[in-house]
Amino acid sequence: MIEKNVFLSLIRYMCIVFCTSYIYEKLIHAKGHIQKNLCFNLFFGIGMSILALSLPRELHFFIMPTIGCIFILYFKKQYTYPIESIFTGVILSMSMCYSFFYIATVFIIIVLCIPCYLLFHHMFYFVTLQLFFALFQTLFCFLFFRIKRFKHGMSFLKKSYIANLGVYIGSIILICAMVVSSVPKNVETEDRFFFLLLFPIVIILFFNIYIWCKHHLRKQYMQQVREREYTRLEEQFAQSLQEIKMLKEENETLSKLVHRDNKLIPSMQLAVQQYLSSLHPDNAKELEVTGQRLLEQLNQEMQDRNETLFSITSLKKQLPTTSIPTLDLCLQYMWYKCEAENISLNMTVAENISPLIDTISAKDLQTLLADLLENARIALKNCDKRNILIQIEIDNSVPSLAVWDSASVFPKEVLYHFGKKRYTTHKKDGGSGIGMIAIQEILQRYQASIIIDEKLTEETLYKKKVEISFDNQYAYILHTERSLEEYAYLSRRDNLQIFAE
Repeated sequence: MIEKNVFLSLIRYMCIVFCTSYIYEKLIHAKGHIQKNLCFNLFFGIGMSILALSLPRELHFFIMPTIGCIFILYFKKQYTYPIESIFTGVILSMSMCYSFFYIATVFIIIVLCIPCYLLFHHMFYFVTLQLFFALFQTLFCFLFFRIKRFKHGMSFLKKSYIANLGVYIGSIILICAMVVSSVPKNVETEDRFFFLLLFPIVIILFFNIYIWCKHHLRKQYMQQVREREYTRLEEQFAQSLQEIKMLKEENETLSKLVHRDNKLIPSMQLAVQQYLSSLHPDNAKELEVTGQRLLEQLNQEMQDRNETLFSITSLKKQLPTTSIPTLDLCLQYMWYKCEAENISLNMTVAENISPLIDTISAKDLQTLLADLLENARIALKNCDKRNILIQIEIDNSVPSLAVWDSASVFPKEVLYHFGKKRYTTHKKDGGSGIGMIAIQEILQRYQASIIIDEKLTEETLYKKKVEISFDNQYAYILHTERSLEEYAYLSRRDNLQIFAE
């Protein structure tokens, strides 16, 4: 009989100690500590079973508070959490442990004991039942934390406050368990029935804890979502402030430049007018000196703008004419810049480009072509092979212009942000992203389409082509062979049509 009581007590308290420790570790999501606490739980469970055997049944009421106090002291030594959060965690762990025990008891009685008695008139030994209770209590503890919502514990318990409702419900469960554990063996049948009523109360209270935990986890999740949103907004705000600062600096620089040019350009205009009006064979020598002085002054102004000095005598190549004087001058200027950077610039023009001239104004055409060429020129600065080709064609009465270059393909961010906001990956080389915005505005004004082709054959000198087609479609098309990751990134832009292999 004594051996039987020792075995029952050992099973019961070993299971209570191990389950409480396991639940606590899972609640605070402490990885790697369950095995670490194995020795402590083993000796603690044996000690509690010995204490239970040495005390009379009526004093078993004090065993549970003793277990709770020892766990609080032990976990306080193990973790740096505030004593309030450890107290809350231990109360919840012990109340859940005893709740699982009572749920296991009801489950075994309904599923196993009653059917066996009714069908076979067989009653299980109390030791066997105790083993079943311990087994299913442990199983329910394990299964509870397999629920997706509770898999990562309840980290809100680490905070330094007492979760009042959870502590109150858990305390009531523990008091009920303490009352049941101290019931004398010789109590009358009517009184035993009263104590049995505590079982459904404990189970109901446990489901209240379950609902309370779900509520706090949902609240914690919403708080984390808000914090992430605040962090994202703060980052966007900081980025916006940086962009505003940069724009203010650029605006101040441009304002100074415009202020200076408002005085310089009229004076240079007057000087050129006087120079032209004074043309006469008698003062040719004087005119040559004056013209040379004007040229030097203009070259100095050019050097002040972009630190590049071009000489009219350096022109060794005649580009095809477009019949638009301002556009031809713009192309000649771009040729100068490319020549200074060892970039080969070629151009082909259709015989009759009157449909293009009728479709777009000379000013917008000049802006469009200049921005495309400038982007290509900047992209080629760090390349070994530097080639640019300009094509102006009329295909089935649809005018188009294209710029081919041998630079690498556009970064995916440039394609994604094209026309939406200023974005450049060549800021150190002079890129600002303004050109892409200007191109988008012109495309929208004329309902033109932009086609970017990155699937060029290896035989060509070029790696990509940017084509502007005045087809009244206002489409944004990309032919590419990019990776699936980049394809997924670019697919997030609604109006981008991607043709990929």
